[in-house]
Amino acid sequence: MERIRLQNEKIKEKKLEVDADAEQFAAEQAEIQQRQKAQAKIQADINEERRKIADKKIAQAQRREWDSGKPGIDEDQEGSRGRGSRGRGGMRGRARGRGRGRGRLDDGPGESAETGTNDAPPSETPA
Repeated sequence: MERIRLQNEKIKEKKLEVDADAEQFAAEQAEIQQRQKAQAKIQADINEERRKIADKKIAQAQRREWDSGKPGIDEDQEGSRGRGSRGRGGMRGRARGRGRGRGRLDDGPGESAETGTNDAPPSETPA
């Protein structure tokens, strides 16, 4: 009789362990599901933002295509986006006020980097 009672207690303990394990598993699954929902919402927000950006790019491209048929817009000036011949940057895109440094890379013979004047003899004047 004692042996049966001990065996019955072991069975009850096992059942309690199994129930505790099942509860822990259910809690872990709920946590995983909650994280997946949060991640799905973040991904949906990212996808929506990407879609908005793509729509905006498409609209800009269509606007440029519509403008390309207008008179007075030269196909060579597509990159200027309607700023005329002025463009951006002035001197071949180089910034102003870089200090006295080592001079500009496009100095010709006798051309002064500081003043922009040509000190070369007339025979060496660049064309």
